[in-house]
Amino acid sequence: MPRMQILGAVERQEFDAPPFFTSLQRKRDFDFSRGVRALAGQLRGPTNRVLFLVSFGYFKATHRFYLSDQFQRQGIDVRHTQ
Repeated sequence: MPRMQILGAVERQEFDAPPFFTSLQRKRDFDFSRGVRALAGQLRGPTNRVLFLVSFGYFKATHRFYLSDQFQRQGIDVRHTQ
């Protein structure tokens, strides 16, 4: 018996992609506590720190993980990882 299709191809792609945030949502979901920043600071290299923080922000907002090549550019601000 075939699987039931709930979402079409475009809807499925949209569901699997990280959301676009407004500036207010970015400020809320990408505002990290000192503890989270300390954890990121223990990671080796700025790339790993940025990927950790962006993943954390997306998870905080949607309770889901996304592939790093799907991240929105405005969610990445290297100045906060140093």
